[in-house]
Amino acid sequence: MREPSPLNPGPAHSLPHQRDTLLLTHANPEDNEFSLWLALQLANEGYRVWCDLTKLLGGEVFWDDIEDVIKTRAVKVLYVLSRTSNAKDGPLKELHFAQGVAKTEKLKDFVIPLHIDDLPHGDVTIEITRINVVPCAKSWGAGLAKLLGVHRKTLVNQCARVGGPPPAELVAWCRLMLAAQLQATTAQ
Repeated sequence: MREPSPLNPGPAHSLPHQRDTLLLTHANPEDNEFSLWLALQLANEGYRVWCDLTKLLGGEVFWDDIEDVIKTRAVKVLYVLSRTSNAKDGPLKELHFAQGVAKTEKLKDFVIPLHIDDLPHGDVTIEITRINVVPCAKSWGAGLAKLLGVHRKTLVNQCARVGGPPPAELVAWCRLMLAAQLQATTAQ
């Protein structure tokens, strides 16, 4: 058994909260397509992912849920950076809150921006202008590969690798997403 360290603090039951989740924050509904795709890709890689599109089902006080995940469970906050999220109150509030938690808890590289459109660097919110972004605009797959390549060691060391999501949960989630996409396509 490995000795406890900052990246391996020991058994989960010895901690009040274990940071083992990737939180995905984005502009809803504008960045939903990319966010759903990324959540599925990361879950398929075996990471625990928290995304409002898959975790909020109705009736929740969503800001409380999001704040709790950022404060206690998120090992990284993946910020979907777009023209919309760069200007929309919700994503900016989550970004600001995450950076406050990172500072208080001394969490290195806690926020990882994923740039998905043509937003010029000069227009990026001051909250993240000094953070290196992962480019995803030209190719979502290339962006995911860079995210996993650059951060895999950190993610593997800090995230609970569950060997993939429970099959029943993944199948139900895929069916829900496909049904929603089918409904949206037929409504057009």
